[in-house]
Amino acid sequence: MKMRLPEAGAATEARIAAPRNARFRFEYCVHSGKAIRLRGRDGSAAAVDWVLPADRPGEWRGADVVVFEGCAFLRIDAVLLVRSGQFPDVAGEGAFVLAVEDAEVSFRGASLQALSASPDADVPAFPWGDPRPGAGRAVRPPTPEGWTELFDQRSLANFVKRDRVSVSAGEGAIVVEGGDLLTSKSWKSVEIEIDFSLDGPGQLSTGLRGSWFAKDEVPAGAHRLQMRVAGDRAEAVVDGRTLAAIPWSPSASGTAKIRVEGTTARVTSVRWRGIAEPETQPEKPPDRPPGVGENPQPDKPPPHKPPPNKPPPNKPPGPGPKPR
Repeated sequence: MKMRLPEAGAATEARIAAPRNARFRFEYCVHSGKAIRLRGRDGSAAAVDWVLPADRPGEWRGADVVVFEGCAFLRIDAVLLVRSGQFPDVAGEGAFVLAVEDAEVSFRGASLQALSASPDADVPAFPWGDPRPGAGRAVRPPTPEGWTELFDQRSLANFVKRDRVSVSAGEGAIVVEGGDLLTSKSWKSVEIEIDFSLDGPGQLSTGLRGSWFAKDEVPAGAHRLQMRVAGDRAEAVVDGRTLAAIPWSPSASGTAKIRVEGTTARVTSVRWRGIAEPETQPEKPPDRPPGVGENPQPDKPPPHKPPPNKPPPNKPPGPGPKPR
């Protein structure tokens, strides 16, 4: 679907027919104006309305909408922005409607997916979590082979309990509200991956072996942090971008930690795997000419040797016997 509208004029709509339970995804880019409305289940008693954020002109943003029985959810750039109240008991089918008023907006990549009403369906109905009340925590991909997951989606069993850090069982996430998240396990050499999202832009600090070593700005949305330490080197990468380094004073081994400032982080996975210590080669002494740097021996004349096949010289007779 592609729809580009003039900056001024009457309201323009795009209608997308949908079943009772559906997921609707698309991208949009605001060129000017701010009035972009999205309605779910239009034409039924269970209709719900949202106003899409328009605070980043010229930037493509992702919208992900789920309507399921008595609930409706909207995520923008992988961040849950709006959770509606309960629908009426009887929720009929209705279309999704995108309406633009006095604005210029482009849309692309629209897709519609019917959702199964059965919680035992072979295919999960909710790719990013089950929004039904009491349905449990979010869906998390299996832990990759060779990695160990620290977060059980229920408790802080493998983490140091700190203020402003809690677990949301409904989201299956550790909620860090401007605080520090520390592991209780320590490592000397390790690789760590953390899947998280930020409600808004903020500053992220990372630490390994008990000391902070990187700090940088991170935008709102879903991210993956990769931290690695081996020997005397540590690095942190978010979505392929290396974070700015700060002075690091590591101990021989220590915990891993992150700090979030200026926003709230929701951590869904913290996994680790060990890595081998870097090999250290013994220092090779510099090359030097033979004899340089050694203790010189005093010069000695070579011992006298008779020529071959020649008897040694006769020795003069010694003194005779002493007279008695």
